[in-house]
Amino acid sequence: MSSVQGQRLRVVEHRPVRRLVILAAIALVIVGAFMAGAHWGQAQTEQRLAEAAAISRAHDAALERIADLERTLADEKLANTVEPAADEALRTTIKELRDQLADRQEELRFYRQLMAPSRTQRGLRIERLDLVGTDVGRPVQYRLMLSQVVDRHDWVQGKVRLELHGSMAVDVAAPEAEPDADPSTVAAANDDGAENPERVLSLTDLGVAGDYPLEFRFRYFQDFSGTFSVPEGFVPARVVVTAVTSGRDAKEIQRSFGWQLKEG
Repeated sequence: MSSVQGQRLRVVEHRPVRRLVILAAIALVIVGAFMAGAHWGQAQTEQRLAEAAAISRAHDAALERIADLERTLADEKLANTVEPAADEALRTTIKELRDQLADRQEELRFYRQLMAPSRTQRGLRIERLDLVGTDVGRPVQYRLMLSQVVDRHDWVQGKVRLELHGSMAVDVAAPEAEPDADPSTVAAANDDGAENPERVLSLTDLGVAGDYPLEFRFRYFQDFSGTFSVPEGFVPARVVVTAVTSGRDAKEIQRSFGWQLKEG
């Protein structure tokens, strides 16, 4: 009897309306967040489409400009009134416009793939690598672009490596054969001396400071740029780019680019 009397009872007010109000507020917050995300994604898509349309218009204008210049050049040649210096300047202008047109076409192709990908183009892509410089031994600027072509653009992240493949220049004079030496032995020695195995240099080996491998995180695409120096005596052959995504379904893709410098 005493144990029953020692217990205390607590009376809690029953508020079903308050609970409903709290649940309704939580539902409104969730719906609002969903609508904000959908609106942001639609705005991103519209922005990309606008950029693609602008590039397309610039592409058409460049085509018309090239056609006009080529007609002008043909007319001037026919009339034999163009001096050599003016002729060369006109050729240079046409070449620059053609280079710009090629860049615009590449950008337009990229945006079209981004907006309407085919089945063979889906997934993480190493889109392109540009190497800008004048000569080996001088600083070389790299411009790397990664892209993601999927139906639903979720965030993708991971790390990417750039490796320079090539060899060291060999300038070793062949040893003179002794009178009593076996010709086959001399030939084997020459072959061994001329061996020039391939070497692989990373960005850190090329004097690039900072965190490496490079980290990426994007929904549509991401650009990387930097400058490195080729060691003296090293003959580059190609650049191999390897991108590895993080997470449970980690994937690795790789693409090789031939060593070809563009003038900046």
